[in-house]
Amino acid sequence: MKELIAKNNYYEISVDTEKNRIYRSLYGFWKDPSVVPGYFPDVKIAVEQLSSGFTSILDVRRAKTPPPEIVDIHMNVLLFLNDNGLTRTAQIIEHLTEKIVLKRALMETDSTETAMQFNTINEAEEWLDSFD
Repeated sequence: MKELIAKNNYYEISVDTEKNRIYRSLYGFWKDPSVVPGYFPDVKIAVEQLSSGFTSILDVRRAKTPPPEIVDIHMNVLLFLNDNGLTRTAQIIEHLTEKIVLKRALMETDSTETAMQFNTINEAEEWLDSFD
């Protein structure tokens, strides 16, 4: 069962300890780091509730293409997740621009082998659950 860690106008973070999974949904346009000061700390709180070997679903269907300083935040979060036991990531993406930005982040963090992009959460869940 999912437990909500944080929710605001810019993101929502939940964990499912039974599935050992973190869920992140991003919303709107993050103009600069000052609009999301709690994002990285909230991700850390969520990861503390999971065991090494956890999986992740990132839903960016309602997010706008971020500026470079926000891309850096996402890269740091992905590196943190990788360093703390992330095994697979499913990304829910509708727009080509976001697909390209997220592919770049995956390449720069050596995560391309453990991530897939999907159009729906159900597809993402099925893919991640297939490894159990």
